Amino acid sequence: MRNTIYFILALAYALFSCTTDQSSSEVQNALDEWFPKQYKVVEGTEINAADSLVLIPIQSVTDPEIQFTVDYLPKKEKGGLVKDSIQSAFEAAKVNAGAAGNLLDALQKNGFKNVVVGTNLAQNAVQIQFYEEPFNSIFSSRMKHIQKISAAWAAQRNMVPCRLTLLVMEPKAWGQRFQEVLDARFVNRANDWVYQNTIANANADLADPGSSEFLPGSLTLSGGREMEIRKKVHAEVVDFLRTSKKLNFHVELIAMVNTEWDLRNMETIRYYFPYCQQSETTKVNGSCMGNFDGRVSCVYEFKTGETQVDF
Repeated sequence: MRNTIYFILALAYALFSCTTDQSSSEVQNALDEWFPKQYKVVEGTEINAADSLVLIPIQSVTDPEIQFTVDYLPKKEKGGLVKDSIQSAFEAAKVNAGAAGNLLDALQKNGFKNVVVGTNLAQNAVQIQFYEEPFNSIFSSRMKHIQKISAAWAAQRNMVPCRLTLLVMEPKAWGQRFQEVLDARFVNRANDWVYQNTIANANADLADPGSSEFLPGSLTLSGGREMEIRKKVHAEVVDFLRTSKKLNFHVELIAMVNTEWDLRNMETIRYYFPYCQQSETTKVNGSCMGNFDGRVSCVYEFKTGETQVDF
């Protein structure tokens, strides 16, 4: 059985590699034909299994900071690439890269390191990836400082509204995927690598004078790190109920689980886990299906790894 699984995984990897290698090669051939020595394909292709769409990152040869992404459809001639669309994508990327570079400079001048900035001016959207551990007392003030610098940048451009998405990333992921100026394609776009390496995210409207900082509740723990913590806390909640109630309960891991992460105390996170008495129905469905007997509240401390559980 194990050998069969390994074979399937190896076959899937081979098929994926062939698909992405073929798409990269065909896109490069089209670039060489339409734009000699202007663009090159860079590493980082990814496939969307839903529609076999392959996203191909392109880089300007003369200005490597300018990157953009084109859609490649394997079933269409030349992958469905259109010369004018590629040129338009480059022009938009050049404008976005200039704006992102300006904001990046402002952040770096204010002492921020390991920061990636992306803008999509057509959508009045900004994404900042900040590769730093957030679990300390000073991180809240650093977030406010980022918001203040970004708001000043948006005000200079009269951007109304201007949505900022701040992603707090795993420090060890710094430099693995993106340059300091982010491809606008990844602004407001779901991406598996980004999700897996995101510790937390927060949102703000930079053009809202009343939004002087990220509001409590706008910051959420997410990605692989959050799920590791959630599973650990979930196991302790199950033990707590078994010990205190002397009954077998099903505790939800995903559905209707609420979290609170207060910007004034970022060293702890509170979970609320709904639960119901175990039955044949919950065993079949793997869920309480909304019929809860109650909720368990628990606080997890990042520094010590300890959990306090109570009703």
